[in-house]
Amino acid sequence: MIVTRLSDDTFATLLLCGGLGGKQNPTAPLTRKEWNSLVRSLIRANWRPGDVMRWGIDAAQAALGLEEETTARLGALLSQSLLVASEVERLAGAGVGIISRADESYPSRWKARLREQSPPLLFVAGPVASLERGGIAAVGSRDVDENGTAFAQSVGRAAARARTPLISGGARGVDREAMFGALDAGGEAIGILPDGLSRTLRSPDIRRWVAEGQLVLVSPHRPDAGFHIGNAMSRNKLIYALADVSIVVSSDAGRGGTWAGATENLRNDWSPLFVRAEEGAPEGNRRLIDLDGLPLAQADIDIETTGGLLLRLLDRASQESVVAHSRLNQQPLHAGHNVANTSSSAGPHGSAPTHHEVTLASARNPDQLELL
Repeated sequence: MIVTRLSDDTFATLLLCGGLGGKQNPTAPLTRKEWNSLVRSLIRANWRPGDVMRWGIDAAQAALGLEEETTARLGALLSQSLLVASEVERLAGAGVGIISRADESYPSRWKARLREQSPPLLFVAGPVASLERGGIAAVGSRDVDENGTAFAQSVGRAAARARTPLISGGARGVDREAMFGALDAGGEAIGILPDGLSRTLRSPDIRRWVAEGQLVLVSPHRPDAGFHIGNAMSRNKLIYALADVSIVVSSDAGRGGTWAGATENLRNDWSPLFVRAEEGAPEGNRRLIDLDGLPLAQADIDIETTGGLLLRLLDRASQESVVAHSRLNQQPLHAGHNVANTSSSAGPHGSAPTHHEVTLASARNPDQLELL
């Protein structure tokens, strides 16, 4: 069931950032950077987004120290409340809900890992709670060969067997093959789209999976938004930052969205990166492994172990994390350094914490900026 009654904070965020006014309101919505700047002003004044609606734009100008041009722009956006409220109800009827960074249901991993890079708004179809579960991300090229297709499908099936969500970008090629592999096997999937939800939701199969709770689709863009390469590139970080582990099935070398997203993840360490390593895999795969991606073979996917694929990959990533971090930062380990005995970073049994433990601990303590 989609809730049409948004919190005051979320409705204010929607008015200012959502762009739902359409042609009837030519005023450009706030970008994420502009929203973050406004949030800083709100925090300094001990205000929340909903207070701008509650007390009015003149009071907001005085309290926040807004310039005249900014005040006029915010006022124009806030004036569309009736039109936007009607659109919220229409979207709810189509199965699309809206959450903001101010909502408890907003993915805590994005707040913790992406901080102010996390989108102010999310449009969601399907069970929102699934966004807190993490999962296995599968990414790769749109034009993938037969072996890559089979590998992606097997990742999806393995995620389903492990009762772990399969996370993908929903694009043609690797993304869909992995996602459909999980869904066809009775598993769950999370699709993080680079465009609006409306076009994807036209598919009867997609609507069925959403209705049955197997699939959740999420986008930071209004539902009627078309594809834009910039949005697709910025969407990559959302995939990696939501996942427990990520798997690159197929990548070009030194170019393309898959390469850019994978190398960005390696730099930021959002989730451990595994890369398909088998005969015939693209050159980009080999180069990602050279950059500290962890090689992954078909046999690694197919093997059955207690806990399934996710726990197996997390365990392997934990075992190799000290060496991987050292190489990535070009800081060789000092002889005799015993990570397991470092009390400040010890896990529950005296060993170094796994990537999973560290990221979930940080997710419980987001900075104030990301709360809004």
